[in-house]
Amino acid sequence: MPYGTFAGLQQDCPKARFVAVGDEWHRLVLARGDEELMLLRRAAEAGEAMCAAIIDTTRVGVGEHEIYGAAMQASFMAGGTSHWLVIVVARDGQSVAWGPPAWTYRGQPPDVVRDGDVVMAELFPTYGMLESQQQLTVAVGDVNRDVLRAGEIAQASYEAGLRALGPGVSFGELNDAMDEPARAAGGWVLTPLVHSLNPHLMVGGCGISPGLDDAHAYPTTGGFTTRGAHVRLQSGFSLALQANCALGRRRVNIGGTVVLTEHGAQELNNLPNRLQRV
Repeated sequence: MPYGTFAGLQQDCPKARFVAVGDEWHRLVLARGDEELMLLRRAAEAGEAMCAAIIDTTRVGVGEHEIYGAAMQASFMAGGTSHWLVIVVARDGQSVAWGPPAWTYRGQPPDVVRDGDVVMAELFPTYGMLESQQQLTVAVGDVNRDVLRAGEIAQASYEAGLRALGPGVSFGELNDAMDEPARAAGGWVLTPLVHSLNPHLMVGGCGISPGLDDAHAYPTTGGFTTRGAHVRLQSGFSLALQANCALGRRRVNIGGTVVLTEHGAQELNNLPNRLQRV
């Protein structure tokens, strides 16, 4: 809530006492019913269409803005809503940055894809006020072998998450299962491997690798521990499995939206669940 709105409420209601109940409310709505999950599946379908558009558009010489535009159009054409998305063109596959393209908020030309680059996208299509997420990585041409290896490790992490998912499993146990492949391979994770959707209450831990040459320049980004590790998963939970692995500065991030049922995990996406190559 904007400060001005809250200050106005306090002024207009001088005898009222305001109590934060966000966490309690979020816990109540984590498990969604069948009607809501239908809306979420529609949102994930829009995300799948966005992934297909990005894969079809990404080629050497294509501008970052063209990829962005193709993804947004695909979302709207599929009936979804996307307010923004993340596109990163990682030169030679090297990137430990994550955010909206710089040309969307400052005066500079969009980046252009070159041979050996890696295009990573984070998508947030919604339908009926329910959000899905997809993490897509597209390797272009002759990429460094560390990119391919990171893709294999990320896929192993994603599959470990699917195996671990089940009613009664704690969120912390799920995160630990997904974390193991990268750790065993000597890699590291930049962004959370998994978090809850609708709402974002539980978030897996992550952080900057201390082995990076310039990690000392970012003393406040050492990472954070898993939030909501004690929460037991239930049927009706929606989760973003976003397995990622970095080997040095080369990184791959994959995964989509998953719904937990009484019988285990139900994947709502296909294309983003593995490293794509064009």
